[in-house]
Amino acid sequence: MTWRDYSSAYGASPSRPSRSGRPSTATTKRGFYNDKAAGLDRLTNTIFYEKSVRLFVFDFGNADDGRSIRNEVSTRMWPSLAVQLPVLLVGLAVYVTFALLMAFFRATYIDFWGVVLCVAMMSISGLFYIIGGQYVFSKIWNLVPISGYSTGGAFKFLVLPVAIGAFAGMVPAHAGTARSSSKKWERITSAPRAPKVSRKRR
Repeated sequence: MTWRDYSSAYGASPSRPSRSGRPSTATTKRGFYNDKAAGLDRLTNTIFYEKSVRLFVFDFGNADDGRSIRNEVSTRMWPSLAVQLPVLLVGLAVYVTFALLMAFFRATYIDFWGVVLCVAMMSISGLFYIIGGQYVFSKIWNLVPISGYSTGGAFKFLVLPVAIGAFAGMVPAHAGTARSSSKKWERITSAPRAPKVSRKRR
């Protein structure tokens, strides 16, 4: 990143000489290191320290309407976390179970057709599973709400997204994982063992 790119991103411009030939004092701040300052100000009197360091402590400042971005994120992150955390846990259990199942039935019809099924379903976009799940389970069968979220009865709103997220993530994960684990296990079990060398006692 050049100084021009950095300055355009943070709304600052490099110090340019004035008409008298001396650098302007209004734009003496540097990007990362201010060699014009003394002591600790070389690090603190910089654009990076004033604009970017506070992001590491999750201080995102205020929005255009004055609302705190940190408070907005901390308030609105719970619905997304309520969906993604179960998807991670349920999906991890399903992925490991399916991969072990394919490795257990290696070199069989279950292994072959399991990989074929995963590759065929991997060719379908994940958006198809989302729309299809909403249409079948929500619109036709009326088992779960089609959309929305409520803190009082959040479970019924999370069943369909968690199920679709775990299922859609399982397909591409096992299209190659199941087959590679089977081949790896087959190489381990079919590898010739080294003959035992008997040592003569003296």
